[in-house]
Amino acid sequence: DGKAVRSCVVPVSAAEGKTPFYVSDVTQDRRALSAQWARESGIVKMLVVPLLAGEEMLGVLTVRSRTESLSDEENRALITSLAAQAAVAIQNARAYAEAIRRAGRLQDLVAASQAINASLETSDVMQRIVDAAAALRPRALASVHVLDPERKLVRHAISSGGERSGLPGEISASAGLPGMVFELRVPVLVADPQRHPRTLLAAWWRERPSATYYGVPITSGDVFVGVL
Repeated sequence: DGKAVRSCVVPVSAAEGKTPFYVSDVTQDRRALSAQWARESGIVKMLVVPLLAGEEMLGVLTVRSRTESLSDEENRALITSLAAQAAVAIQNARAYAEAIRRAGRLQDLVAASQAINASLETSDVMQRIVDAAAALRPRALASVHVLDPERKLVRHAISSGGERSGLPGEISASAGLPGMVFELRVPVLVADPQRHPRTLLAAWWRERPSATYYGVPITSGDVFVGVL
């Protein structure tokens, strides 16, 4: 009749128990949120089969019927077999998508490496580095801060885009999020920069509420050079 089937709590029960779940009359099941639709359509019987990959729950296969066909053991076995095949298909699709993603990342890294090695100019190399880093994530902004050891400052050297407006060009080597990288000499991930106590300009980050910070030390042997 063209009406959409609303969400139902019964499939959740099957997912939680990881076993097939049969309801002979959805209109009489208090967990069902689609009772009104079932009453109007006459499709009151439902079989829910979990989609499992080992112990991992991938989803549920829901089959509805007006007749007693779902109570037949042979039909249930067939639907359970289809659910198992669907689980394998989902697993394969996920594995394929992950392989494609990794291949794409590898191609990006190879291309970035080739582009970086193609230049001998320091400024050009740094620009290629930040552009390559920013290209790894949508809407990412990458910058290089270079250490001035005599003045004990880190100075902004280059960025991948223009969104740095409002950020300082120089900061103390121990200040801000780049200062954490300088102190720890290891990569630093900050999931919520706008609330981090080391953040210098929280207002800048508040304008980008979903942004994260990832700083990587740039070293030459044991010498700290800067932060990417």
